[in-house]
Amino acid sequence: MLHWSTSKLNRIELGQLPDMHGLKSRLDLYGVTGDRWEEYFQLLADAEQPGWWRAYGVDDKGYVPLETDVLLVRDYTLAYVPGALQTADYARALFVGAEDRSAEKLRTSITVRMNR
Repeated sequence: MLHWSTSKLNRIELGQLPDMHGLKSRLDLYGVTGDRWEEYFQLLADAEQPGWWRAYGVDDKGYVPLETDVLLVRDYTLAYVPGALQTADYARALFVGAEDRSAEKLRTSITVRMNR
């Protein structure tokens, strides 16, 4: 109904944020009244802001961005303490044992884990 290309629809379905015009077009198409548009504009503006983890070189894939807005985490494991409950020393021991990291990468990984 909006005469968008298949590739544009595919990008949206894969999570690419729409532009403001695309958002307005869809709100109009879906029958959302104009008095509610501002909250959607604010959601789009908030979604366009990079997550705090980007400052540490972490991309938008993986656990860190997924955990940011969660209300509940359930983690069942016997082998290790879940990441959100780890201390810096515990995380350091895990990171050192798991793979060879530079001192800077190790500090960054621990900082991200503690911020989580």
